[in-house]
Amino acid sequence: MTAVALQLGALRDALAEAGASLDIARRAAEEVAGYEHRFTGVEQIIDALDHKLEQWIGVLDRKMEQRLGAVDVRIAVLDGKLDKLFWATSTTGALTVLTLGKIWFG
Repeated sequence: MTAVALQLGALRDALAEAGASLDIARRAAEEVAGYEHRFTGVEQIIDALDHKLEQWIGVLDRKMEQRLGAVDVRIAVLDGKLDKLFWATSTTGALTVLTLGKIWFG
């Protein structure tokens, strides 16, 4: 006999002892058993949905990591290009100052 059946038997006995007829106590216990069965089914559905949601979150997490990795690579490439542009601009500026200094001050 399962724990639920024992509990419902205890409910039936308690109702009967409280003054309900045995038939009414039995029907009330059976009704509670029906709700227990329905709640168990709902819990199983929620557990399945929770498992599926965890799988989807895992997939999304992996996709986000891949995309962020690609963004990191693009940022590194741009950073390298900006470094080259900075040095090219700095060198051009320095050569321009030297050239103008040579022209003005001979």
